[in-house]
Amino acid sequence: MRRPLHRRRPRPLLPSRAALWLPAGLLAGLAACADPGTPEGGFTLDLSLYGAAEPDPFQGVSYLRVDFAYADGEAWSVYWEDPSGGSRDFEGVPGGEGVVLTVTALREDDLYPGNALAVSSGVSVPVDLAGAAATSVLVGRIGALSTGPAPLAVARTGAELAAFEDGTLVVIGGLPGREGTPAIASLEVARTGGEGPLLDPVPFGDLPRAFHAVALAGEVAAVWGGVTEVGGSAFDATTGDAAAGGVALVRPAPGGGQPEVRVLDGAGTPGRWAVALAALPDGRFVALGGLASPAMGAVPEAVGTVEVLDPAAEAVVALDASLSTPRAFARALHLGAGQVLVTGGFGAGGNGAAGPVVAGSELWSEAGGAVPAGSLAAPRALHDVALLGPGRLLVAGGVGDDGEAVAAAEVYTFDPGNPGAGLRLDSSPPLIWPRWGARLTVLPGGGALLCGGEDSAGPVAPCERFGGEGDGAGFSPLMPPDGDAGDLPEGLWEGAAGTAAAVLPGGGVVLAGGWDGQPSGEVRLFTP
Repeated sequence: MRRPLHRRRPRPLLPSRAALWLPAGLLAGLAACADPGTPEGGFTLDLSLYGAAEPDPFQGVSYLRVDFAYADGEAWSVYWEDPSGGSRDFEGVPGGEGVVLTVTALREDDLYPGNALAVSSGVSVPVDLAGAAATSVLVGRIGALSTGPAPLAVARTGAELAAFEDGTLVVIGGLPGREGTPAIASLEVARTGGEGPLLDPVPFGDLPRAFHAVALAGEVAAVWGGVTEVGGSAFDATTGDAAAGGVALVRPAPGGGQPEVRVLDGAGTPGRWAVALAALPDGRFVALGGLASPAMGAVPEAVGTVEVLDPAAEAVVALDASLSTPRAFARALHLGAGQVLVTGGFGAGGNGAAGPVVAGSELWSEAGGAVPAGSLAAPRALHDVALLGPGRLLVAGGVGDDGEAVAAAEVYTFDPGNPGAGLRLDSSPPLIWPRWGARLTVLPGGGALLCGGEDSAGPVAPCERFGGEGDGAGFSPLMPPDGDAGDLPEGLWEGAAGTAAAVLPGGGVVLAGGWDGQPSGEVRLFTP
């Protein structure tokens, strides 16, 4: 839905934590100063760009909307046409102290003249518009999403990505649809540089998987479980061949070329999928919980099985000690000191999605097995977790017991030298767009990126960023919260249900595939 552009009347404005996002992907500096030569209440706003990589840093920007929010609730909005000059006098706009300026870059809609499309999130900075002294603020951009140089060879949703340190990027599994479809057998490989794929993805191999798990340890990726065909819905694999199970190893080829894919015949519990998989510090992997079908076509059940994979020996060992709570679609993460945290998931009592949502967490270690680690503030499944740094954990997204997306994330702190001492809830920042099935990736400069997923109404397209430099309090949007994904210009689509994500060696994030009414082959790059 396209929204007509209006000169808005004064209204309360909520400052955004998003930073200016221009197509050139630059750092933006806002300098606001009172100009003694302007009428009372007027001032000059200078917009400067640093590190311009293109001759026209305002390429694709028709004009800027500058919103002024005052401490007393008053608000003004002014449109700045042709911002390439970098400076403008704002006569008649009231001055004052503690004013919040929000600048949003807009593009004229050629199809519907008079309408505008947002091409940036609004950057909000507090400035004093009183007196003659200049106030300068340097704002680091929140990041730019752009279209990859080539789409996937096979459009897919629910794939997994493995990004190796040598620059090899492998796309594994997924589905060409959402109901009654076989899993995609071909993998795809691309070579990556510091910021994104450099070569077209090339299909190879035969490893049909859906609802599988992938984890990376050094130059080995473990692929665990999965189904080869999905039945009546995205959560139902009770029809068709639901017993793919099994374990595979993927290794990049020395010097480039087609990666090695080795299926470990007979390894792992047959028919097990939707496991929580984590890499251990010694290069092994541990798979916890999941769904298992007792027989072909039977309703799968949540299990507490724990198995350890040794890639060097190409062997899987089933441990006697299981999780105290069977769970599927949970998440696992190594916290340090050999301790793996398992959170959330669907418990026993149905075919995974029909089971109760689990609130309790468990800490697993090879020496001590699984022990209770407290409960999440909000029970959730189909969520994601990320280590923000030593002793700091982020849990975001997921579906709750009511069948709705969980509205808030959770930040926990713990002793990295002794995770068994317990987790302490630090904060519960709300998501801008609650969702389940989203992907959470840690950014090298701080914080994390949450993309894709869905809610009860369908796919959730926008990405949002948690924290970052100087702001660890909550989430910031990559498009205005009142925006519409359909309003985004070409090349700035941000995600969909079933999007795969991975952090590249250079620190960027690659997003691949997804579902927005049909499978997607799009590859998107996020540059922090």
